[in-house]
Amino acid sequence: MIMWNATKVVLGSDKIWKTTVFVITWTIWIGRNEVVFHNKVWDKELIWELIKLRVIIWVNARWQITSSSILDIYRYPVEGFNQLREMDPRPQTVWEKLEAGKVKFNVDKAAIECLSEAGIGGLLRNEKGEILIRFSKTIGMRDSNLAEYLGIREAFILFSNSIWANNYSLIIKSDSRNFHQVD
Repeated sequence: MIMWNATKVVLGSDKIWKTTVFVITWTIWIGRNEVVFHNKVWDKELIWELIKLRVIIWVNARWQITSSSILDIYRYPVEGFNQLREMDPRPQTVWEKLEAGKVKFNVDKAAIECLSEAGIGGLLRNEKGEILIRFSKTIGMRDSNLAEYLGIREAFILFSNSIWANNYSLIIKSDSRNFHQVD
């Protein structure tokens, strides 16, 4: 173990390297138990594939250091782990006072890549910045575009059924590049 951790590795892949020794040990141990206690046949190709998959899953679960999908990293490990996740890719926004007679729903989604557990949320504020309505809920397995759409749809539904619908104009703000702002 000391020699393993003392080995010089490419900058940025030290977490992967240090995790790998535990994954190899764990996978061989589980494989050995299957052979000894369940009369399974030792399959070195399967063990190798399990090691690769577990390294990706464990590192991603512990540090979430990559913006690539687990499948991409599995297929192309060098390229996948070299695409480090940006710390905060969103631009900072400042609340701007609204005109009288307008309210704004800020809507966002939480979904990763093509298909994952997703959630939506939003805040409806008046011209004083006071929160009039807030929502947050899970929406099951969805892609990020559908999650954004469902968040905007939920904002429309909540606003149209609120006491403010007859007296205020609605602005919906979303950080998605796939939906355009319409005032």
